[in-house]
Amino acid sequence: MSVKGFALWAAFWLPITFGGWYFSSILFVMPLADILSLLSTTLLPQLISAVEPDGNHLLVILTLEAQDTSTGTLRTGEMLFKLNPLIYGYSIPLYTALVLASPGEDGRRLAAWLIGAVVLLLVQALCIQSQILKVVAIDLAQETRSLLGFPNWGYEAVALFYQLGYLILPSVTPIGLWLFQFRGFVMELAESREVIQS
Repeated sequence: MSVKGFALWAAFWLPITFGGWYFSSILFVMPLADILSLLSTTLLPQLISAVEPDGNHLLVILTLEAQDTSTGTLRTGEMLFKLNPLIYGYSIPLYTALVLASPGEDGRRLAAWLIGAVVLLLVQALCIQSQILKVVAIDLAQETRSLLGFPNWGYEAVALFYQLGYLILPSVTPIGLWLFQFRGFVMELAESREVIQS
């Protein structure tokens, strides 16, 4: 297969895989909520009580304690915010299009896709976790800063983690994963391009 032929096949599959992913995205939200609930309540048990699915979105539930100024008693309340996990999930249809456009036995490609989908789901969860930390540490700083107990560099680390999760991981991971899993085919593409150029 030539580079041009592969690119045309990938371009053919891309809108189909994006459509399928978008309309079945509610199925991806449920396992993401479970993973993120475990991660968030482990990282910040004093602040985050749960992450739950809410249609195509995720609902993060914070438990905050504040002193009632009139009575002096400590009161506990909940604060909720929604996140859209789809902005971190486009790596799955991109990766799927690359796998479908690659030659090889169907069983081998299916096994590669299943492994890749699990890896990308975990990466998506990590990226969403970076946004949860950013919202809690930076966006809601007045309400939550005292509960976090982060050193000053901790807030910089959260900002860097968020940028990595928002800008880099969702786009680089599927391509890197595909390059690793189909490296034999990638070498063939590179060699065919060299032959054409010479």
